[in-house]
Amino acid sequence: MRTIFLVFLSMVTLASCERFLFGNSRAIGGDYRLVQWTDHKTYKLQDTAQPENVSANSGAIVRIGWDPHHILVRREESARSIPVPNGAGWVVIDIDQKSVSEPLTDAEIQKRPDLAHIVTYSPDSAWSKL
Repeated sequence: MRTIFLVFLSMVTLASCERFLFGNSRAIGGDYRLVQWTDHKTYKLQDTAQPENVSANSGAIVRIGWDPHHILVRREESARSIPVPNGAGWVVIDIDQKSVSEPLTDAEIQKRPDLAHIVTYSPDSAWSKL
C-alpha cells in the first residue's frame, strides 16, 4: 500500500512540475508545445529544449498546422516597438532536423510542395485538436 501511495505521489509531483514549467500548454510535435497565455487569446510556440527567449519561442501565433515532420507557424507583427525575434511571417520547423527557418512570405510557402498538405488552423482551433 505504501508503494502505491509513493508512486501516486510521484506522479502528482511530476504533473505539477510539468504544469509549472510549461504553464497551460499542449504537446504538438517533437520538443514543441503550444502555450496558451493567461488571457486565453494569445498562443505561442515553445521549444522545450531551448531557453524561453530564443527566436523559435517568440511571437504570437496567428495560424498553425503540423504533420509528423513539420510545424508550420504564422506569427504576427509585434505590437511593441521591439521587433519580434526571427520576425513575423511563416516559420517552418523541421522536427526531424531540429531546425527553424527564417520567416517566409505567403508566396514562399506556396513554393514548398513538402508543406502543401499541411492544414493550418487558428490557434483556438489547433488548441482544441491537440
